[in-house]
Amino acid sequence: MADPRLPATQQALFWMPDIDPGVVTLVRTPPLLADDADILLDLSHADRVHDGGCSHLRYPDVGGIQLDVFSDTALGEPLAAVIPLDSMAKERLSAVSRLLIRNSKRQAPDDRLTSNQRRRLSHLLRACDGRVDGASHFQLAQALYGRRMVERRTWQDSPFRYATIRLIRDGAKLLNGGYRKLLSRRRAKLAISE
Repeated sequence: MADPRLPATQQALFWMPDIDPGVVTLVRTPPLLADDADILLDLSHADRVHDGGCSHLRYPDVGGIQLDVFSDTALGEPLAAVIPLDSMAKERLSAVSRLLIRNSKRQAPDDRLTSNQRRRLSHLLRACDGRVDGASHFQLAQALYGRRMVERRTWQDSPFRYATIRLIRDGAKLLNGGYRKLLSRRRAKLAISE
């Protein structure tokens, strides 16, 4: 749901709810429960994209919450969150909780990746790209850590050698579906920090 010609910083990115448990799916509140539904969401500042039978909205603030609203649902009426009882139910409940906190004008906890986690993620992806292009472990280490730090004569016992091997191993896991852990706020630190 993104334009591949534009950088991520120049467009609102939207994830599918089956991939990112942080997406809150909203529907019209069932009539039986509608009388008690007294929370209205302020969506006036949300970025919007319409996609067939669904509207995708994202709050523009830090850690902006993404909402998916089905087309037969009016935003001014009582809404209900859909939480499938699956392996990601706890993450989905956490996303609804963050939405309620944000809607009450309180500050939601900052769950962004730290600078060290972002750096490690960058190294993981660069290591994978290098391996796909045929680079050796030694060449990757030099590209990641610098030629001054990685020398041929000390390579076999170098901590950079072991770090590079771990990056390649963990990067392969990330490419083979492990990226989904990044979308799960509960497990994101585990996926990057190992």
